[in-house]
Amino acid sequence: MAVVWRGLVSRIRYRRWRLIGDAVRKVPLLLGTIGCVLLALATTGSAMHPHWGFAPYALPFFAAAVALRWWRAPEEGLPDALRLRRRSRRIALRFASVPGVGAASALALAAGSHETFARDSYEAALWLAVAAPVPVLAELALWRLAPTTLQRDIRIGGLVEQLQDLNARSARSSQLVFDPELGHAGRVVPQRHTPRPEAPGAPCAVVPDHGIARRMAMQMLSFAEERWIVNASICWDGSVLVVTDIGGRRVASPALRGARGLAGEPVELVWVLEQVAGDPVPVQEAWVLLLDSEDRVLLTMSGLGFDAREVAELAGAAGLAFSSYRLLLPDAERLGHALLPRMFPRRRGHIRVQVGLAST
Repeated sequence: MAVVWRGLVSRIRYRRWRLIGDAVRKVPLLLGTIGCVLLALATTGSAMHPHWGFAPYALPFFAAAVALRWWRAPEEGLPDALRLRRRSRRIALRFASVPGVGAASALALAAGSHETFARDSYEAALWLAVAAPVPVLAELALWRLAPTTLQRDIRIGGLVEQLQDLNARSARSSQLVFDPELGHAGRVVPQRHTPRPEAPGAPCAVVPDHGIARRMAMQMLSFAEERWIVNASICWDGSVLVVTDIGGRRVASPALRGARGLAGEPVELVWVLEQVAGDPVPVQEAWVLLLDSEDRVLLTMSGLGFDAREVAELAGAAGLAFSSYRLLLPDAERLGHALLPRMFPRRRGHIRVQVGLAST
């Protein structure tokens, strides 16, 4: 009988806490709804005389609705380093939310007060608004001083989380395998990897092919894409790697006369093919990345029209390592665009060369 009673009590407690948790999660929605109602009331009346007096009273409700989302605990099951980082960020946001909500409340009080009290309320709102971002900025500054190993563990945790999300939404045959020992913060295991050769090879060049570009675009090529096929190229002349964009402008390492130089010396060429699965017409997009010795991206170039095998041969001739990736994305949300910057962060001075744009 005692066992049955304890089981009944524990079940009642579980249901009670679940109801409380559901109610707490709905509080921001309730506050946002009240704010929307007050904002709607502020727009009533004639066009010449709208009732804008209700508008300031909506600010505290909107501010509180946003702030309450930061008072939730981080997700369960995260790596320790990533959970610590997110908990620290949430604590900073919680400290910032107090003066933020206070500033919104002071503005609401000032709207319905007499001149003297209103002036004091506006002054208080100003100081509170200035104080609100201080905890967040201080937290960011402190984490920049964190040990390098901890920062790398945080980056690895974020990348693992992104890959889990991508794999959960992808077909079983397109699951990506992660290796934390590769790269700047771990990498997806490439479909193909060729190590850096001991010495460069003979001069060679790679130019876009019209047929490959048509298959990638799955449609008629635009004027800019036609110009890209004519002008774009990647060339190794035996000593210098030169990339030419749609306008005929050149990017070189080391810099040639009349050409813009890369921010560092490239050591690896990466080919990335992104494809959206399940679309009636498959969408494909290819990128060529130049990486330095720290696995940071020096240059990002559109791969429209380029053949991956030819790019691999050019990498070997230029004395660069080569890796190729094929990302089969579950839908058009293009999760790969969030994945690539985590695997390959940009170096300061990064250059982007794509169809329709000159080197920037």
